[in-house]
Formats: sequence, C-alpha cells, structure tokens
Amino acid sequence: METLRPLALKAFTKGRPLVQNAILSNLLTTSLSIAIFAYTRLLEPLYGSLPNTLYLRTVVLMASTLAITAPRIKMWTALLASGFWLCACPLVAYWVGVLSARKLADPVWAPLLVHCVVLVPLVYLVECTRILKDAPLRRYNVAASPFPAAMAFAGSFGLVKNAGWVPRLLRVDYFQDIHILQGLGAAAIVVWALCEPIRNPAPFETAEEPKGDAEIKTEPEVKDSGKGKGNGKEKGKKSKETTTESKPKDTEDVPPPMSKYTQASRILPILPMLLPLLRPPILPHPLGPEPFTHPFHPVRILSSVQSNTGLIVVGEALPVQGSGVSEVRYLRAGHSILGGVWVGSKVIGLDDGEGEGEVVSVVDEEGTPLGDSIYSAFVLQEATRFAVPKPENALIIGLGTGIAASSFIKQNISTTVVEIDPAVYEAARKYFGMPDPGTGKVFLEDAKGWVTKYHRSLELGGIHGEEEGKFDIVVHDCFSGGGVPSALFTREFWKDLKEVVRPDGVVAVNFAGKLGSETSRAVLVTLLDTFRECRAFHDSFEELSEETMREEFLNMVFFCTPSAKPLTFRPATTSDYLNSPLRQHVLSSLPSREVDLSYIIGDDSSSAFGTDGTSECVVTEKNKKVLLEKGQENSTLEHWKVMRRVLPDMFWEIY
Repeated sequence: METLRPLALKAFTKGRPLVQNAILSNLLTTSLSIAIFAYTRLLEPLYGSLPNTLYLRTVVLMASTLAITAPRIKMWTALLASGFWLCACPLVAYWVGVLSARKLADPVWAPLLVHCVVLVPLVYLVECTRILKDAPLRRYNVAASPFPAAMAFAGSFGLVKNAGWVPRLLRVDYFQDIHILQGLGAAAIVVWALCEPIRNPAPFETAEEPKGDAEIKTEPEVKDSGKGKGNGKEKGKKSKETTTESKPKDTEDVPPPMSKYTQASRILPILPMLLPLLRPPILPHPLGPEPFTHPFHPVRILSSVQSNTGLIVVGEALPVQGSGVSEVRYLRAGHSILGGVWVGSKVIGLDDGEGEGEVVSVVDEEGTPLGDSIYSAFVLQEATRFAVPKPENALIIGLGTGIAASSFIKQNISTTVVEIDPAVYEAARKYFGMPDPGTGKVFLEDAKGWVTKYHRSLELGGIHGEEEGKFDIVVHDCFSGGGVPSALFTREFWKDLKEVVRPDGVVAVNFAGKLGSETSRAVLVTLLDTFRECRAFHDSFEELSEETMREEFLNMVFFCTPSAKPLTFRPATTSDYLNSPLRQHVLSSLPSREVDLSYIIGDDSSSAFGTDGTSECVVTEKNKKVLLEKGQENSTLEHWKVMRRVLPDMFWEIY
C-alpha cells in the first residue's frame, strides 16, 4: 500500500478530471453562499433587512473582481486563511457592527463599513481558492486559469441571490449563525490539515526511493576510476563504502512518509479551544427556559427565537436610576419594534377619583401585571368598533403584541388571527397577556394566501354560508422595519379582502411614513380604488399642526368601508376604555386626530385618478416593486434612525 501512495498522489496532482473540478467549484460556491446567508442574518438585528443588504451585492462583486484580477495567495494558503477568518467572522462582524452603528449612526455607511472589513476578505479568500485550484504555481493571476476565473465572476452574481434559498434547501438555516460560520471555518481548516499529502507530495515520493538515489551517487565514482586493476578494486571498495555510508545519510535527510501530515494535523486539537474564544456575546437562539439579565446594562431578555421573519426578541428595560429608559417590555423583530407595554411602576389604570389609578387587569402567563401599550396606533385601530353597530366578528392580519386583538376578545367579539410568524403569536400569548382566541381562530400563515382561500371558500358556501362567514371589522397591521409587504397592499389583495368584509364593515390599515411621499400616496390611492370611502387618523399623543404633519414621519391608520353610507364614528364610552388611560386619551380625542387626505393625494382628490377612474398610482402585482418597494427605501432608512431614538444602542446590541 505504501508503494502505491506516490502514484496516487501524482495522479491526483497532475490534472484533475472536469467532473472533480466542477464538484470542488460548486462546493466552494455553496459554502460561500451559506456563509453570506449566516453573515447577513447575524447583522440583521443591528441594521434590519434593507440597510444590511443595500450594497451587499456590490461588495461581493468587488471582492470577486479583486480575486479574479489579482489573486496573489496560493490556493491552500487561501483555504487555511479563509477557515480562520470564518471562525473569527462572528466576533469581528458583531463588534465592528456595534461600533459602526454607534459612531456613524447611519444605516447606509455603517453596514457598508462592516461589509468591507468582514465580507471582502472572506469572499476574496474563498474565490482565490476556487480560481487557483488549477493554476500553475508560478502564475497566480486570471491568465493562469481563465475558465475558473470566468466561472467565478459569473457565479458571484448569484451568490447574494442564492444566499437565501440554498441554506433553506439544505436545512442549514435551522442552526444559529455563529455555528454555521464557525462550522464552515472549522471544516476548511480540517480539509487543509488532512490534505497535507496532496499539498506537499514531494517528501512522500522521495521517501519511497532512497535506494535508487544512493546508487546514482556511487555509479559515477566507479566509471571515473583509474586504468589499473588495483585501482579498480581499490575504488570499487570505496564505491561500496560510499554506498554503505550514503544510505543512512539519505534516510536521515528524508522525513518519514507521514511526518508532515502529523505535524499539520496538530492544529486540529486547538480548534475546540479556539472556537469558544471567537464567539461574540450573542445569546443562544432559542434562549432557553431562564431569562438573561445583562450584568452591566439594565436589560433583561425573556425570549430570543430565530423564526421565519427574523429574530424575535422579547426584552425588558429594568428600573435603574439614570438609565434614561422607563420600565417597558418590548417585542422586536430584527431592528424593528413590533410593540410593547409598560411594566413595573408604570402599570396604572384610570383615576378612581382619589388621585390614584387602579391596576390594569392585564397579566402575562406568569401573572406579571402589564400596563398600557407604548404605541397609540394599536389602540387607535380599536376605533373600528365605533363605525360598526354591534360588531360580532373581527379579523386581525398581523398580530404584533396583540393589543387590538385582546381588546376585541374582551369586548366579546369573535376574533380570527392571521399571523405569518409563529414566534410572534407565542410571544403575544405568553408575554403580553393576549387571551386565547379560541379553537379554529388562529392561522399562522401568509395573509395573502389565507384571504384568497377564505374568499373562495365563502363563494362555495363552505364556511357558515357566504354572508355569515364575513367579518364586521378587519385590522390590517403589517408595517414593520420601516416598510410594508407589497403583496399585502396591491389592488388584487384589497379586492379579495373586500369580499370577506360585510357590506357595512370597516377595514383599518396601519401605515407609517411622510404624508407627501409617493409611497403614502400610492397606498391611499389604491385603497380608494377598492373601497368607497376612507378616512385617516394619526396616533400622536398631542394635536399636530398642518406643517408638522407634512414634515414628520407620521404613524396613521386608514379606515375604509365598502358601504355607500358615510363613514362615521360614534363617541367613545367608559366601557370602551377597559380601565386604560391610553384608550381614554386616544379614543376620546378621535375627531381631533383626523388627517386631511389632501395632504397625501393633493388638494383635488379626483386628480389622483384618470378620466376612466384608474390611476398610475394604484399598486398592482405588476408595478408593486416600482411604486412600493423602491419608494420605501428612504422611509426604511429613516425608520432605522427612529428606532435608535426609541431605545438606546445597548437594547439593540443584546439579542
């Protein structure tokens, strides 16, 4: 077997088959795609989805171009370096991300800096490994291996795009990002260590033929000996002596066949001790049964789960004097607050007449008292009850912390919940006191598909008959991360939703942005294209002037109805407040919160539509990317800055 080793090594190193090259190239591309996926998901809680990926493809192309035009690192050196860099990638990415977000405070330049520091070296090293696997040792440039270089450049276009579905296809997304990156790095180091016979085959070839080398040294001495026989015998003896002496000398110079292999593999036992030192202070996902309390900051994390819409975190601001943050429990998805409630000393009820408020009768699963919502928009959505006389059933699309759903259930309204993320629903039930909607009332799936299926079922009479299965009120709250899912704001979706609402029903649509923006205009025009009438109300705690409304990033709720009757709201009563000071303040001041629709679509509302009643501003499945997704970039970047003002940096850095 030992005599076959040199032949096997020569066969491996003297030209690999095309199939083998293709396998190696695809393996490296897949590994890099998975690494980019884990890297971007690691940074999403710090920056959000859009800022994190805004220039990601540009950076990947830049690094790939650098590797193609000037690969100055040998293949095996690049493989080893990429392995160590992958192991350190989580730690470096986290701290560079934290510091850049603090110092730059910019959702564009901060993630771009992290990409340049972390991602450029990673892509460069992996692409060097991929391109130079067939290149001659003396020519490390694009001319050395033009076909792999061209394939690498073409493949880099799909790295970012495929960074999402490749890990999901391989079921790698189940693992935590730190484990994915360090696992890939450890695998690269192990491959480098185990491939020592391939990387350096010369010692193994020499070690098998020491005898032949000795004979080559001694034969010239015999041929060059003198003419006499005596001299021949004498020099023949010398030749034997030389042969005898040369064997041990050559044997000592040549290392044993596996000595370098053993030396290279000595790095493997270091990995288990090295990897824990390179892990960032990121919590395990899922967190576990016990909450995590930060030793230095007034932050407690109750839950942290990687789910299908991102990292879902439930945290609390602890009562520490001078922290600048009140006692609050919040629910976040990535870099966006989905909602929150006051806790501790901030839990108060309506004034009982003696100057002290009663405790609000809302508790979480463990019996901890919970106060009002930190956002008024969720309470404002409850005004749908004031526009429909005696509503019997409600539909919630997008749950959040369940403020509106809890109110409807307590008002004895049969409530159906459609929420795409199971972790959000579990958090609302466990940590924010949302009651159980009942059997068959919760659907954890995409709202677009659910509404379409429900509409078809109503047409077939499969759900309590067509009219009985329709809803009196609908709350549509899908705003998150500074933007909205465009598929849930198209004309096609609103028409389907309209068919599951009763003729005199009301739909509440939550939206945030600047009134004069093209996105706000497109959303409202699309609603007016579907429903007969719409009205808008803002959730600010105080009254706003027209100038302030036009300039500020405003959170508002559109109320729309398919009815031909005017959309009116009855006055709020004490029973509507549910012992909540916030509900009393918001619902009793509803008339003063109305936003003039002309601020959004212009002074002449008819100008938003053409002579045939249509408009180019109406969002459809065909133009949603142009009207909504592209237009939301500025509002999403602005939302990142707003979130950093809502909670201090430390709350975003602990997850």
